[in-house]
Amino acid sequence: MVLGATGIVLKSTPYSESSLISRIYTHEFGKISLITRGAKKARGGKAGMLQPMNIIEFQMNFNESRDLQILREVSIKQNLANIRSNIQKMAVGLVMVEILDKTTQAMDISEILFRLIQKSLLTLDSQELNYLIILLFYKVQFAKYSGFNPIPEFCNHCNKTFNQAYYNPQNGFLFCTNCINMDGLELPEIIFQMLKKLSVTHIDELNSIEINSDSILTIEKYLTQFMIYHLNGMYNIKSLKFLNEVFSS
Repeated sequence: MVLGATGIVLKSTPYSESSLISRIYTHEFGKISLITRGAKKARGGKAGMLQPMNIIEFQMNFNESRDLQILREVSIKQNLANIRSNIQKMAVGLVMVEILDKTTQAMDISEILFRLIQKSLLTLDSQELNYLIILLFYKVQFAKYSGFNPIPEFCNHCNKTFNQAYYNPQNGFLFCTNCINMDGLELPEIIFQMLKKLSVTHIDELNSIEINSDSILTIEKYLTQFMIYHLNGMYNIKSLKFLNEVFSS
């Protein structure tokens, strides 16, 4: 049957001389894979529309028993030209879509994750605040919506309320100063309070959060380690290397 959907392109790879296979995270079906026959030869730029991060509308020949659906028509729903023209924005956006791609299962619908990736990309495209803050917000919310809260209120061992915390990479939990029994990643009080702000601040209000460069690096390191431990697929996010190269140059 012919069905329509709205989605975010996660990845496209060549297939044969003229076709593409794309993974797209959709509002209606979750993550699906599509083949676009003759995409490289077709007039109208289908190959360009199927680049990662693009927000698209499309029609497909859908068969629930198949893993690979057939794309018929596609159009750009929202143009993210500002991301394409800024290498730092592009690096952040690629990490966002790769996290979604690598850690989700096919046909597992989540309207919350769809809204999160869509709103995060639109904010990245339109705002000029520190782009890494948008990525930190995305990671915090993504972990929470995936069922793993990176900012608990209490120590995992003694249930003491946190002022500052230590992350134990061996078990993926946060401990207070009294309970940590090994070298862990320290999250001083100022860092922990920033994490809380990232958890409760609306994405449209991120410009109200002031985080210095050292704090951003610490939070980024913690969230990456936390997500690698708890989310299958996070250990293989190749775009993180590109992100680090772009922001260290």
